[in-house]
Amino acid sequence: ELLLDRLDVPPALILAGTGPYQNLVEEAAEKFEHVHFKGFISSKEEMAEYYASSDLGFALSSWETFGLSLVEALSSGLPLIAAGEGAAREHIEKSYAGIILDEVTEESLANAIVQFGKMDPKELAAKARSYASELSWSHCFDRQLEIYREAVGIEER
Repeated sequence: ELLLDRLDVPPALILAGTGPYQNLVEEAAEKFEHVHFKGFISSKEEMAEYYASSDLGFALSSWETFGLSLVEALSSGLPLIAAGEGAAREHIEKSYAGIILDEVTEESLANAIVQFGKMDPKELAAKARSYASELSWSHCFDRQLEIYREAVGIEER
Protein backbone atom coordinates (compact mmCIF):
# COMPACT_ATOMS: atom_id res chain seq x y z
CA GLU A 1 0.00 0.00 0.00
CA LEU A 2 2.88 2.38 0.71
CA LEU A 3 4.19 1.92 -2.83
CA LEU A 4 0.83 2.63 -4.41
CA ASP A 5 0.92 6.05 -2.73
CA ARG A 6 4.53 6.77 -3.77
CA LEU A 7 4.83 5.45 -7.31
CA ASP A 8 3.09 6.65 -10.46
CA VAL A 9 2.50 3.07 -11.61
CA PRO A 10 1.82 0.05 -9.40
CA PRO A 11 4.90 -2.19 -9.49
CA ALA A 12 4.54 -5.75 -10.73
CA LEU A 13 5.73 -7.77 -7.78
CA ILE A 14 6.52 -11.45 -8.22
CA LEU A 15 7.26 -13.37 -5.05
CA ALA A 16 8.66 -16.87 -4.99
CA GLY A 17 9.75 -19.33 -2.33
CA THR A 18 8.37 -20.53 0.95
CA GLY A 19 8.84 -19.52 4.53
CA PRO A 20 7.27 -18.38 7.77
CA TYR A 21 5.57 -15.35 6.16
CA GLN A 22 4.10 -17.20 3.21
CA ASN A 23 0.57 -16.58 4.46
CA LEU A 24 1.15 -12.82 4.32
CA VAL A 25 2.51 -13.10 0.78
CA GLU A 26 -0.53 -15.10 -0.30
CA GLU A 27 -2.84 -12.51 1.28
CA ALA A 28 -1.06 -9.70 -0.59
CA ALA A 29 -1.37 -11.61 -3.88
CA GLU A 30 -5.11 -11.94 -3.30
CA LYS A 31 -5.53 -8.30 -2.30
CA PHE A 32 -3.46 -6.60 -5.05
CA GLU A 33 -3.74 -7.47 -8.73
CA HIS A 34 -0.10 -6.48 -9.36
CA VAL A 35 1.26 -8.93 -6.74
CA HIS A 36 1.86 -12.52 -7.82
CA PHE A 37 2.95 -15.48 -5.69
CA LYS A 38 4.70 -18.32 -7.51
CA GLY A 39 5.59 -20.58 -4.57
CA PHE A 40 8.75 -22.66 -4.65
CA ILE A 41 10.44 -22.69 -8.04
CA SER A 42 12.43 -25.88 -8.55
CA SER A 43 13.45 -25.29 -12.16
CA LYS A 44 16.82 -23.56 -12.54
CA GLU A 45 15.82 -22.41 -16.01
CA GLU A 46 12.59 -20.85 -14.77
CA MET A 47 14.40 -19.12 -11.91
CA ALA A 48 16.98 -17.77 -14.35
CA GLU A 49 14.16 -16.37 -16.48
CA TYR A 50 12.71 -14.53 -13.49
CA TYR A 51 16.13 -13.11 -12.56
CA ALA A 52 16.88 -12.01 -16.12
CA SER A 53 13.48 -10.40 -16.72
CA SER A 54 13.24 -8.52 -13.42
CA ASP A 55 14.33 -4.98 -12.69
CA LEU A 56 15.03 -5.42 -9.00
CA GLY A 57 15.47 -8.25 -6.53
CA PHE A 58 15.20 -8.47 -2.77
CA ALA A 59 17.51 -10.18 -0.30
CA LEU A 60 15.86 -9.33 2.99
CA SER A 61 16.93 -12.28 5.11
CA SER A 62 19.60 -11.63 7.73
CA TRP A 63 20.32 -15.36 7.91
CA GLU A 64 22.24 -15.72 4.64
CA THR A 65 25.76 -17.03 5.10
CA PHE A 66 27.31 -17.12 1.62
CA GLY A 67 24.18 -16.03 -0.18
CA LEU A 68 24.25 -18.19 -3.29
CA SER A 69 20.82 -16.96 -4.37
CA LEU A 70 22.11 -13.39 -4.10
CA VAL A 71 25.09 -14.19 -6.30
CA GLU A 72 22.81 -15.92 -8.81
CA ALA A 73 20.66 -12.79 -8.97
CA LEU A 74 23.68 -10.51 -9.32
CA SER A 75 25.17 -12.68 -12.06
CA SER A 76 21.93 -12.15 -14.00
CA GLY A 77 22.45 -8.40 -13.69
CA LEU A 78 19.73 -8.06 -11.09
CA PRO A 79 20.37 -5.26 -8.58
CA LEU A 80 19.18 -5.97 -5.05
CA ILE A 81 17.66 -4.28 -2.07
CA ALA A 82 19.30 -6.17 0.77
CA ALA A 83 19.18 -6.63 4.51
CA GLY A 84 21.93 -4.87 6.42
CA GLU A 85 23.33 -8.08 7.87
CA GLY A 86 25.21 -11.15 6.76
CA ALA A 87 26.03 -12.04 3.18
CA ALA A 88 23.40 -9.70 1.76
CA ARG A 89 25.15 -6.63 3.16
CA GLU A 90 28.59 -7.86 2.13
CA HIS A 91 27.59 -8.59 -1.46
CA ILE A 92 25.90 -5.22 -1.95
CA GLU A 93 28.74 -3.29 -0.27
CA LYS A 94 31.30 -4.97 -2.52
CA SER A 95 29.27 -4.87 -5.74
CA TYR A 96 27.72 -1.40 -5.43
CA ALA A 97 24.75 -3.03 -7.15
CA GLY A 98 21.91 -2.18 -4.86
CA ILE A 99 20.66 -0.64 -1.67
CA ILE A 100 21.29 -1.82 1.90
CA LEU A 101 18.57 -1.52 4.50
CA ASP A 102 19.92 -0.92 7.99
CA GLU A 103 16.55 -2.07 9.27
CA VAL A 104 14.02 -4.07 7.29
CA THR A 105 10.69 -2.33 7.80
CA GLU A 106 7.78 -1.55 5.48
CA GLU A 107 8.80 2.11 5.46
CA SER A 108 12.51 1.50 4.74
CA LEU A 109 11.67 -0.99 2.00
CA ALA A 110 9.23 1.40 0.32
CA ASN A 111 11.80 4.22 0.55
CA ALA A 112 14.47 2.00 -1.00
CA ILE A 113 12.20 1.03 -3.90
CA VAL A 114 11.46 4.68 -4.60
CA GLN A 115 15.20 5.45 -4.36
CA PHE A 116 15.97 2.61 -6.78
CA GLY A 117 13.62 4.20 -9.30
CA LYS A 118 15.94 7.22 -9.43
CA MET A 119 19.08 5.13 -10.08
CA ASP A 120 20.57 4.02 -13.41
CA PRO A 121 19.45 0.39 -13.90
CA LYS A 122 22.01 -0.31 -16.65
CA GLU A 123 24.87 0.82 -14.43
CA LEU A 124 23.61 -1.29 -11.54
CA ALA A 125 23.21 -4.33 -13.81
CA ALA A 126 26.78 -3.96 -15.10
CA LYS A 127 28.14 -3.67 -11.55
CA ALA A 128 26.14 -6.72 -10.48
CA ARG A 129 27.43 -8.88 -13.35
CA SER A 130 31.01 -7.70 -12.93
CA TYR A 131 31.03 -8.47 -9.22
CA ALA A 132 29.43 -11.89 -9.61
CA SER A 133 31.94 -12.87 -12.30
CA GLU A 134 34.65 -12.69 -9.62
CA LEU A 135 32.83 -15.32 -7.54
CA SER A 136 33.19 -18.33 -9.81
CA TRP A 137 34.45 -21.46 -8.07
CA SER A 138 37.61 -21.34 -10.17
CA HIS A 139 38.29 -17.73 -9.20
CA CYS A 140 37.60 -18.42 -5.52
CA PHE A 141 40.01 -21.39 -5.43
CA ASP A 142 42.70 -19.44 -7.32
CA ARG A 143 42.37 -16.60 -4.81
CA GLN A 144 42.53 -18.99 -1.85
CA LEU A 145 45.68 -20.60 -3.26
CA GLU A 146 47.19 -17.14 -3.70
CA ILE A 147 46.47 -16.35 -0.02
CA TYR A 148 48.11 -19.60 1.11
CA ARG A 149 51.19 -18.91 -1.03
CA GLU A 150 51.49 -15.41 0.42
CA ALA A 151 51.11 -16.76 3.95
CA VAL A 152 53.99 -19.22 3.57
CA GLY A 153 56.12 -16.95 1.41
CA ILE A 154 55.97 -18.91 -1.85
CA GLU A 155 56.07 -16.82 -5.01
CA GLU A 156 53.62 -17.66 -7.76
CA ARG A 157 55.16 -19.54 -10.69
